[in-house]
Amino acid sequence: MLGIYFSLLFFSLCFVTHVFLHRMSRFLGMIQSRSIFVYVIGFIFLVLAVTFGRFQFPFSSLLVFTLPAILIVYLYLFTVLSPAYIPTRMILSHVSVGAKSQKQLESLFSEKELIDTRVLDLCRAGLVSQEKKQYRVTKKGQTVIQSMEWYRRFFNVKEIG
Repeated sequence: MLGIYFSLLFFSLCFVTHVFLHRMSRFLGMIQSRSIFVYVIGFIFLVLAVTFGRFQFPFSSLLVFTLPAILIVYLYLFTVLSPAYIPTRMILSHVSVGAKSQKQLESLFSEKELIDTRVLDLCRAGLVSQEKKQYRVTKKGQTVIQSMEWYRRFFNVKEIG
């Protein structure tokens, strides 16, 4: 049990360091996405602690660190580096205000294929529903857009693309 607490504490330390490095990256002249390497260093440290440490921790403590770290890295890279993020967020934001037609959504971008692809992806994922040629955000979609916006504000991500 001590190993799991240690892993959670160490994950929290890595997370705080990650956020700090991300926010300071502009001042340090560092590429923002490199702040995720904190988790790699943390994982290596935990493997060494589990294998050669003074206290014998179970290998399950590695999972307690690794699974949330993978989730955080995935979400971070999605919001910072993904070219699909901005069109998806824009479509969800516009549809969340009220029902929009296909033509209203097409006015957001110059490429019709981009809108068609993104709207189809959002419908398949259950984030947007189509009712009488109008698109509406589902409750699941509302949750996703709120979490995306919270994550952007938390990491102070500016518009990209």
